[in-house]
Amino acid sequence: MSKTWKVTVYTGDRDNAGTDAVPIFINVFGKKGSTGEVGLDSIEDNFERNKVDRFEVSVKDVGQPHRLTVRTSNTGTSPNWFLNKIKLFDASTGEMYKFPCYDWLSEDTEQMRSLSCE
Repeated sequence: MSKTWKVTVYTGDRDNAGTDAVPIFINVFGKKGSTGEVGLDSIEDNFERNKVDRFEVSVKDVGQPHRLTVRTSNTGTSPNWFLNKIKLFDASTGEMYKFPCYDWLSEDTEQMRSLSCE
């Protein structure tokens, strides 16, 4: 059984916060397992400083999410990225899940972060 999530990604408002490392990958973990990595990208210029990007993804139903991992592809001329948070919205139930980060994903620190649902 699959589920459709509306994914909202908030890039921070810091110098050089945006990234060219697309796609960005997320993997959602819930009581029924994980979705596997899903790439987030579109024809727009995504993941730029102080920008909010929205995606819709259909994935395996993992039940109520409690954690997600997010990673960059570490490509492009500006691979570092300051991620504020990611929100998942389940239109079928009206539930919203928030995953704060407020940190860098970069080639110098970590290209992947594990975020807990608040």
